[in-house]
Amino acid sequence: MEAYTGFAEVYDLFMDNIPYEQWAQYVIKLLEENGINAQIENPTIVDLGCGTGTFTQILNDAGFQMIGIDNSQEMLMIANGKRFENNNEYEESEECEESEEYEESEEYEESEECEESDEYQNSKSIIYTLQDMRDFAVPEPVSAIVSVCDSMNYIIEEAELSEVFKCVKNALAENGVFVFDMKTQHFFRDILGENTIAENRENAAFIWDNYYYEDESINEYQMTLFIEEENGLFKKYEETHVQRGYTIEEVKASLAVVGLEIVNIFDAFTQNSPTDNSERIYFVVKRK
Repeated sequence: MEAYTGFAEVYDLFMDNIPYEQWAQYVIKLLEENGINAQIENPTIVDLGCGTGTFTQILNDAGFQMIGIDNSQEMLMIANGKRFENNNEYEESEECEESEEYEESEEYEESEECEESDEYQNSKSIIYTLQDMRDFAVPEPVSAIVSVCDSMNYIIEEAELSEVFKCVKNALAENGVFVFDMKTQHFFRDILGENTIAENRENAAFIWDNYYYEDESINEYQMTLFIEEENGLFKKYEETHVQRGYTIEEVKASLAVVGLEIVNIFDAFTQNSPTDNSERIYFVVKRK
């Protein structure tokens, strides 16, 4: 399972077509349907394979306490940068509001400032941690775990998939919920496989070659990146990543090994059952 290195620097640039807000609303709805509500119990959620933290931040803004886990140090550095930037923007806004309130009122109470600060820390907490999803742990059981953007497809052995699910079960509280997506074999074989994707932006470019090995249901990505440096020259990076397309039955079997219970399986962003033409599937799983 290879971690993103050079691509981490431009990941957000080239993934700006992903409607993260819509994806988050879909996941939040699935969580709420299974008893995980940010407005009621202030739950803690793990974002497994959080990458640069865009999805993590959206869930945090929705009221969830977040733990972001990824095995790419480069990705987590970017995620942490976003967290600090978001916090600074909030604090600057609060300072302006507090200043206006102070001018209007002679009875500005310092205790209120502390109380607001505590509420802010509570509602805005994100912890990022460098861990491999095949062997991760959290300090105490959490209400839910989510994994999106086909992070689970990077686990290419069924035995290792079971190891991920074992860690998930250990991390979940009783009746905890696990929501994750996976790209399908149909997507890798019929849409992505054997195709080349290239994109050129002002400060970066990439060439993305795909090779699908049907016997193993493996898609290999060979990525060549050109990223502009401060001196105006472009540095070349090369990375290779692999993902596997699983059948629903294979995923069910790996979940059964560790005793996690499937609640629903959906064609992505719908309430419909998957079909042979589904490109992405969502699994909703519970620890009983």
